[in-house]
Order: sequence, then C-alpha cells, then structure tokens
Amino acid sequence: MDNGNGSTSAQDGITAQYGFHYQKIVFIYKILSTLAVDNIYTYEGIDDVQIDSVDNIEENDPLVRIELSKNDTTTAIQVKSGIISKESWAKVCGNWLLSDVQNPVLYVEKPLTIIYQGEEAVRYLVDFFQDGKDKKQNSISNKVYRKFLGQGKDEITVATDGVFRNKIVSLLDSTRIDHVSLNDLRNKAENIFIKQYCDDIHKFECAKTERYYRFEDEIIAKIDSCIGQKKPCVLGFKDVFNIICHTRDEISDNRYVIDENVVKKQKMKVAEKLVADGEMREIIQLYKVRNDTGFAIHEIVKELLYKDFRSIYADSPNSKFISTLESEAYSNHEDVYYELDNPEPREDFYATTKKELHSELMPKSSLFRNGCYIYLTGDNVPAEQRISWGGSENDSKD
Repeated sequence: MDNGNGSTSAQDGITAQYGFHYQKIVFIYKILSTLAVDNIYTYEGIDDVQIDSVDNIEENDPLVRIELSKNDTTTAIQVKSGIISKESWAKVCGNWLLSDVQNPVLYVEKPLTIIYQGEEAVRYLVDFFQDGKDKKQNSISNKVYRKFLGQGKDEITVATDGVFRNKIVSLLDSTRIDHVSLNDLRNKAENIFIKQYCDDIHKFECAKTERYYRFEDEIIAKIDSCIGQKKPCVLGFKDVFNIICHTRDEISDNRYVIDENVVKKQKMKVAEKLVADGEMREIIQLYKVRNDTGFAIHEIVKELLYKDFRSIYADSPNSKFISTLESEAYSNHEDVYYELDNPEPREDFYATTKKELHSELMPKSSLFRNGCYIYLTGDNVPAEQRISWGGSENDSKD
C-alpha cells in the first residue's frame, strides 16, 4: 500500500526497524566506549540514549534510578538514521531544551544538509518555538513555548526574549554531532570489545568476533524485553559486566557454550527464508527425508547453529579437530548405509543423526550433532565427504 508520499507501508516499516537497530548499536557502542563503575546507561529514557554518572546507586527500579540521576552529569543522545530536515532538527533541540540536558549529542548516519549552527540556525529555532503557541499542546514546539516563553509574557517581550535566545545559542554551542555509518559504528564497538575483553583468546581469532556478537545479542535482548514491558532499558556497570563475564564463559579457545533456546529463536527467521527459497542442497535433501516445510526449517536451524560454531574454529591453524569431527560424521553415515543395506532416506537420516560425534569443543547437544550431519549434505562440502540421504545423488524433491 502506498502511504501517499511514494513509499509503501512495508518500506516505511523496514526503514523504521533499521532506525531502531541503528539506535541499539549506538547504545552498545556508548556502553563499551564509556563503561565506568558510576555510569548508568538508559535506552529510551529522557532521550534515545542516555548516560548518567551517579555515585553508588543500589536502587534496582529503572524509573527510580533515572529519577535519582536527573541532577547529575547527563549525556542525552538523539539518534537519526535518516535525512534530517530543519523541522526535525528543531524538534531534537526542543527535546533537549525541555530536558535541560548538559551534554547533548546527535548521532547521524547521513551527513546533515541543513544549517544547524550559527545565527541563521538560532533565528530559525527562535521562530519555530515562538510559533509553538499556535500548535497542539502535545507538540514539542508548544511545550517549549509554554515552558520558556508563555509564562504571562506579552507578545513584545516574547519576540525580544534575549534569555531564551541565549539558551538556544548555548545549546547549539554545546551540541556534538557524530556522523557515522551503522557498519563503522559496529566495527568500533567490536574493536573496543575485542581489545578489552578477549585477551584470553589466543588460538581462534574468530572466537573474538563471535563473543562480541553474543554480547551484542544479549544487550539487544535486554532492550527488547524492556520495550515489550513498555519501560526503558536501564543498565548499570554491574549489569554490563555480568553480560561480559557470561560471554567470556560461553566462548573461548577451549569452550563453546551458548543459550541454545535464545539462539534458536534468532535463527528461525533465517531458516524460514532459506527454506522458502529452496535452493540449498541441504533443503532438497531434507525434503527427500520428509516432505514437510516445518521439518526442513527445524533442521536448517540446527545447521545454522553448527555453522556458527564451525565458523569460529574451522578457519585457523588450530582447526584440525573440525576436519576430524566431520570425517567422523561422514564415516558414521557410511556405516549406517552399509549396516542397513541401502536404506530409504528417512531411515538413513534418523539412524545417522542418532550416532554420537566426539568433540571436546562442540556442545554435547543433538542440535549441533544434527547440524553437522546436515552441513555435510551441502554443495560446498567436497564431493568425497558429501552426504546424500538414502545414498542417492539425485537431488530432486521427487
């Protein structure tokens, strides 16, 4: 459906989701780049992202913690992934004026094309907020007008209010604008995380990146949980440090343990799309086992989990155990094929995936075990180690 400006509702929805994702990555970057014992980080507080510095707050209620921090050093961050108009810039400034923030910051992905500082910008903002007297009461411009200009002042006083004008000048002078793309921002966050919290990883470089992604996933899960409860996400130093310790414990040179239920949910949408496309050899092979979309999705999720694990440990000088693991999986399949004497695809699949795989690093879970066997049915696997359920090289679904 066209929304009247040339774009569709679906496109608008995708744009909005991208904006929220950019905001989440800003939140994660600011946590990692400013992490300190006395800092409190809020997603959707008085601004998109908020950093407060407060000594020894033990209060667990997020709203109370925000209230206690109001009189302390506050960095209020607005996040915009799209093009910013003069009006949207004025609304950003209006939010900062209403919140009395000390350190206003704007993160933008697209460079600003408007004049946002200097005399012309000041005149535009003064006029914008003076015009707020005729706007709806819940509009930002009207709220600013009522707070600073509409307190019993006559029209002449309002038009020449030097105090308000100076307040705008001061706001613009103190505003910092950071122009950075989503990818660059994520790279910055990842680099900080790896430098600070991956010094224990020496064998597998990819484990460092995977650990960062787990940290990112956990922060985003915290945000989504709070937003689902219609409350801001508030994280203190202890909260963040607990997540860091958790991810260090999950992924290392000698250990790979993840919250399978959480990651399974994240992989489901990817699996649904892959099965809908239906081009992967793994999917064609799964349909030979059982002509059921739900079954194919269920098993592709397992392959995605295994691929994540494999991506950490396969591309490394210390990766011999991956080739050993997959050689064992292929040998197990050969054993089943000869033991059952040319089994049917379904019989072959279930007999093979029940066979254990021996690995010190891979989680002892049927999810990863199945994922390994399914991975070996893929086109990217060398022909001499590629599995076909039922032993047939005919990849059709029939």
